[in-house]
Amino acid sequence: MYVLTRRSMKSSTNCFLLALAIFDSLVLICTTLLVCLKPLSLVYQELVHAYVVVYVYPLALIAQTCVIWITVSFTVERYIAVRNPLKASSLCTVKRARITTFCVVIFSMVYNFSRWFEYRSEIKRDANMTIVLIPGTNLPSYRAIQNKVLANQAYESIYFSGLYLTVMCIIPVCLLTVLNYFLIQAVRKSAKERKSMRNESHTAKTSKENNITTMLVSVVAVFIICQLPALLYNVAIGIDRKMVTKSIDWQIVSIVRNFMVTLNSAVNFILYCALGQKFRKVFFKTFCKRFRRHRETSSERRTVSSTNGTISVHIPMLDKNSNSKVKDFYDESDDVDTQL
Repeated sequence: MYVLTRRSMKSSTNCFLLALAIFDSLVLICTTLLVCLKPLSLVYQELVHAYVVVYVYPLALIAQTCVIWITVSFTVERYIAVRNPLKASSLCTVKRARITTFCVVIFSMVYNFSRWFEYRSEIKRDANMTIVLIPGTNLPSYRAIQNKVLANQAYESIYFSGLYLTVMCIIPVCLLTVLNYFLIQAVRKSAKERKSMRNESHTAKTSKENNITTMLVSVVAVFIICQLPALLYNVAIGIDRKMVTKSIDWQIVSIVRNFMVTLNSAVNFILYCALGQKFRKVFFKTFCKRFRRHRETSSERRTVSSTNGTISVHIPMLDKNSNSKVKDFYDESDDVDTQL
């Protein structure tokens, strides 16, 4: 995320990628709280996890919705840039990307608003209505239970079978599949044209655009693959919810679904590094510059040694050209390249 905030990475595409990185991180944090920490601590499981389900689960769904529709947004933006390059400079701007991201966040919050009312936490009680304590402690045990809204047949039919399946699965997956196909075709066509061109500046620019497109195509392809188990599971839920919730096989599919969605949020950074030339360049430039500054500062510190009661101070001397070299290094590091 730090790399994507650098001035040289300022572009509409990177604005979307920054938002995607933020919500990917939020998905991973929420997944850790919901799934990973529960088996590790009995106190966490019995005291904290109920509140996590009530308050973190809706937040995770908001983040997941943002990830899905931000992915759709930057795919549409890249499609416009590839198919209509003359209009891209006016349509694909940083301001428009920020507005689109803001709209996606608002939509995600509104769409998942009812999720905040699906569960509530309460103290566990036994058959005699005695408060159940966490073993080895005097702390009460809590559990998350479903509210009446989840038992409402209309809510289940409209929200889960209708809206969720359509908004979170069918529409985004279909859109991304079609747009990805056209983007792949455009990259292939551009590669053929580049071979026949002699204009080096135009060829270099086209190569940069193709690199961006290739990276985003890979991000989208991984996204589609990771979302397919969720699509399959939610289609089954929409057809026969009771059968799915009672079937062991479908519970395995549900585990795979959650794992794949989490994996999708974890691998995007690897794709940026592996396929994004500009991202790699700025990443190494940013962090190698910090490492070099640290080494230069260390080498210029005074070295004090004591011998036979005398103290000698050794200060590294710089000739008149070395100052200019250091200055040139920092001046070069601060150059702003507005293109990817």
